[in-house]
Amino acid sequence: RRRHPEVALVITSSREVVAQAEAAGHLATLQAFGARLVTDTCWCMLDEPLVPPGARTLMTNSAKYAH
Repeated sequence: RRRHPEVALVITSSREVVAQAEAAGHLATLQAFGARLVTDTCWCMLDEPLVPPGARTLMTNSAKYAH
């Protein structure tokens, strides 16, 4: 039986947007799903441990990070 690799859901955002998500009740849902939130950081600065060392595929909406 084939094992599926672990999927990490990392969300980057500003503190203000995270506060709005918390006030709306969305933050608890995301965290219960296993999402990790990183505030006030550009994706281009992210590496281990947020991006697992064995990661081979990444999905982003950041053109700078994708490049």
